[in-house]
Amino acid sequence: GEETPNKYSEPIDKYPFLEQWSHVQKEQQEGRGNTVGYWRYIKAFWPPQGAEDSLYNELEMTQSGALERAVWQGETSSLASLDPAYRSGGDNFQACFGKLGSMRGVKGLEFAEHFSLLEDVKNTDSVLKQIARQFVAKCRERKIGVRQTVVDCTAGGSLMADAVEDEFGERGVLRIEFGGSPSDRVVETRDDPVTKKKVNVTAKEKFGNRATELWLTGIPFIKSRQLKGISAAQADQMCSRQAFEKSRKQWLESKADYKKRTHKPSPDAADAAFMLLCLAIERFNFVSENKLGSAAQPNMRQAFAKFQVEDASGPQKMTWKG
Repeated sequence: GEETPNKYSEPIDKYPFLEQWSHVQKEQQEGRGNTVGYWRYIKAFWPPQGAEDSLYNELEMTQSGALERAVWQGETSSLASLDPAYRSGGDNFQACFGKLGSMRGVKGLEFAEHFSLLEDVKNTDSVLKQIARQFVAKCRERKIGVRQTVVDCTAGGSLMADAVEDEFGERGVLRIEFGGSPSDRVVETRDDPVTKKKVNVTAKEKFGNRATELWLTGIPFIKSRQLKGISAAQADQMCSRQAFEKSRKQWLESKADYKKRTHKPSPDAADAAFMLLCLAIERFNFVSENKLGSAAQPNMRQAFAKFQVEDASGPQKMTWKG
C-alpha cells in the first residue's frame, strides 16, 4: 500500500511481489488517490460507502496478472473443491482444481481448471454417490488426497461431503458453510483511534457472514499477485457480484438478488475458486504477502508435510520445495 516496503528499499521497488512504490506515486500524481481501485488495492481499505458496490474489476485483475497462468519454480501440490448443486440458489455441481507452489519468489495459488459435474438420471445410484465418484476419480488422477479437498456443507451439503469421504474411504474433507458465521482469522490491522496502537481485526468483526469473508479474502491475494489462472467465467462472476455495508459490517448480496439483478446463472465457478483459496489458507498456511509479509510463508512447508496423497501405488509423502 502507501507504506509498501518498496518505498524504503534500496534500490526502490526491490521486491517485485509487493506493491511498487513507483506505481503508487504515479497513481497519486495522476489524481487517482480517491478512486475505488486506489482505496481497495493501495490503501487496502473498503472504499467510502456508495463509491462502488462491485467486489472486483477485471482491470485490477489484469494489472495484477491474476488472469495469467502461473510460472512455477519447483514442485507444486494440487487441491480440489466441490460446490454442491441446488443449495442456497446454486445451479449445478461445480468442481475446481488448483495448484499451490512457489512462483518467482512468492508462494502462489493457481485456479488450474473448473467444470460442472453432471448426474445421470438413468443411473440407479443416488445423485450424491454419482457426483462423489466423479469428483474423487478426478482427484485421484491429480494425486489429490482427501485432506486436500473442500466441500461446501451449506443447506444439506454435509451429505455431499459424507459421500466424498465414503468414496475416498477415509475422513478428512474440509467442510465449510457459506451461510455460517465468519471465522476468527485476522484479516486486517488498523490503527486504534484512541490508543494509537495497531489492533487486529478478525473476519467475525468485519464481515456479516462466512460467504462475505470467503469472497473478500481474494482481494489482498490479487493485490500481492499471488492468485493466478482466474478464468473468464470466474472473473465475470467475481466482478458482477456486489456487496453492501450494514451495521458496520460488509455483506455479500444473496445469490437470489444476484441472479435477479444480473439475469445470470448462479456464480458457482467463483464460489468453487474461493473455496479452494479457503482450503489453501486453513490447511496449508497460505497467507497474503501484502498483509502479513513473507515471514509467515515458510510455515507452508510444515503444512504440506502433514498430508499424504493416495494414488494407485499407495500413500506418498508430499514434499515442498520453495
